[in-house]
Amino acid sequence: MNNLIDVPIASITALTPERAVLIMRAILRSECGYAKLSPTVLTISSRLTIADGGIDAEINLPPEHTIPADCMFQPGLTGFQIKSGTTFKPWTRSAIRIELLNGEGKLCSEVERIG
Repeated sequence: MNNLIDVPIASITALTPERAVLIMRAILRSECGYAKLSPTVLTISSRLTIADGGIDAEINLPPEHTIPADCMFQPGLTGFQIKSGTTFKPWTRSAIRIELLNGEGKLCSEVERIG
């Protein structure tokens, strides 16, 4: 049985930034529940127009916590960049550079902290 839901790409690209954050919050909270984690391990920003150093959400797992093998989280810090719409093209190097690197070509502050 396939547990994945087939979501049309048009439904995803039509999301506003605010709606994308709400949906990702729900997905990440669900994954926390699946991994038997407290919701306090999740930090997700709703400040969409403020520079965030390259990370929109993070999971901070204690190293001793055992998580299911098929969980998307790993021990330590895991960071997420949340995007919506059609203008972001994550398959291009330049799009990734703009999101994760500063003007000097170094990792943005939050990406560096997570890394």
